[in-house]
Amino acid sequence: MVALDLARGQYVCMPTDPTDPRTHELRNKSIAGDRTLVCALCHAERGSRVPVVVRSRVGGQRRPHFAHPSGCAPPDGRHNPETMWHLTSKSTLVTWARRQPGVVDVRTEVWLPNHERRADVRVVFADEREVAIEIQGYPLTDTEWTNRHRDYRHNGVVDIWLWHPASRPHRIVLSDPNHQQQLWAFDPDQRSVTLMVGAPHRTLWPEPPAPDDIAHRVPHLPPCIHDELIPHQYSLDELTLTPHGIEIPTALQESLAAELSRAHNRTLMLRQQDNDRNEHALLPRTRPAASAASAESVASPTAPRSVIDAHALAHLTWIALQNHFMKVGHLPTYQDAPRLRRPCAKHQLVQCINCGLTVSSQSTLADIPTCTPRFTPLRDNRQSPQAPNRPLHTRPELNAPTSRLPTSPKATTRTRSTTRGQTTNPDQLPLF
Repeated sequence: MVALDLARGQYVCMPTDPTDPRTHELRNKSIAGDRTLVCALCHAERGSRVPVVVRSRVGGQRRPHFAHPSGCAPPDGRHNPETMWHLTSKSTLVTWARRQPGVVDVRTEVWLPNHERRADVRVVFADEREVAIEIQGYPLTDTEWTNRHRDYRHNGVVDIWLWHPASRPHRIVLSDPNHQQQLWAFDPDQRSVTLMVGAPHRTLWPEPPAPDDIAHRVPHLPPCIHDELIPHQYSLDELTLTPHGIEIPTALQESLAAELSRAHNRTLMLRQQDNDRNEHALLPRTRPAASAASAESVASPTAPRSVIDAHALAHLTWIALQNHFMKVGHLPTYQDAPRLRRPCAKHQLVQCINCGLTVSSQSTLADIPTCTPRFTPLRDNRQSPQAPNRPLHTRPELNAPTSRLPTSPKATTRTRSTTRGQTTNPDQLPLF
């Protein structure tokens, strides 16, 4: 529970230590004293001034807290949890901001000069720069946040937004390229702040990263709008407030810098390997001038070895893999039409029509079992035994209508006479 000091205009939280000397001062302002210490929640929700009761007992079962006088509690016995989180957060952040280096003034509920906005917590530094801390417990639309952010920037105030831990991430704060924001979540009960870090960009969603975009292939700050978020939780006392906002913890900065350095070195190594491979491919291939020179090169242990083309070797392995794929009964789905361009994929794929098995250039012979069709095709008397191994465009139709067999010798003779001059169909078996 949070109390409001009417004499000073400040929110007050109860000390957690029952022996804290401030407890006696708070008791003199409570209902037992001058009654200038009232319930902040009752004052914010209903505008009523209810003096609080200070309860603090050494060795008690409950921690020190404020309580309502008898008969002065809210109608339903409880305050709005959102309002309680908001006021508790403001009181905790005010105490934390006063201990930050260079801070000369901290106040709550301060209006801008033109009365456009009212900051939850306003912090003034010695160089007269101002920071506004907004504690946002309920969701905001993109338009509402953009208007508030624009008003603060127009008045030269740096705005920091701390969101409720249970609220969804408001990615609209990441849309300003000139004044980068971070996604912060605040839990006043645990006195913890959670910072969201952007996960490395994936290959295909929402768009492939550029070849030279190394910074987004590792965890990065601030996150992008479509990034997956990685939470990093810190204690409030571990963070430092500056005129530019809340400073990113040093350990996290060093970790992100190390990830970026490793990714940069890995990219340089891959580029060097590609350049070396291209140089070897462009070397001229010369034949030996004489057999003696070739024999000397073979006998000499210091003679340079012949360069093996890795791409050609991989292609030969891929051809052997496809031959074994068809040897064990699989039927590949090749398309040789010149208008059908094959997709530019990193790894080539071949799929079986009968069983659906897919083989890539990274597969091995042990990965290819014997073909087991998922369905048994209908048998046709006109189909030859080699028909299943032929491509689809040369295979006869399975459901084509068949002609009836002649039942008389004359019909047989007529049939033989009409088919004598025709070419025999290789896909059709003789009747006898």
